[in-house]
Amino acid sequence: MHSKMDCVSRSPLFSPLAPAVKAKLITVTHHRKFYQKGQLIRQPLDHQEGMLILDEGTAKIYALAANGKEKIIELLRSGDVVGQHWLFAPHENQGFIQATSDAWVCSIQYDDFQRLLGESG
Repeated sequence: MHSKMDCVSRSPLFSPLAPAVKAKLITVTHHRKFYQKGQLIRQPLDHQEGMLILDEGTAKIYALAANGKEKIIELLRSGDVVGQHWLFAPHENQGFIQATSDAWVCSIQYDDFQRLLGESG
């Protein structure tokens, strides 16, 4: 089983940071939430702004076309990171992220990250 440190270290944004800084990030990391195959991890207007780390499993990011058909934007696998830039500017998710296998996800929410930055500054 992976630790919170493993999740944070998967992000290219955070991997070069000192262990003490990563330890602070861990305090705002939501660690290893389980999603069953087919379950939505994120969807438009769900107010889940921030970064996702696919710790284990696979997922897809897709949008719905006007005719209701899926348009796959990206396929994700274990270790992939989505939305690092969403930690610095609020962004309401416009697409869907759906588990394509059983998946474990770590996340850092925008508000939590901004609060941590304020405390560290």
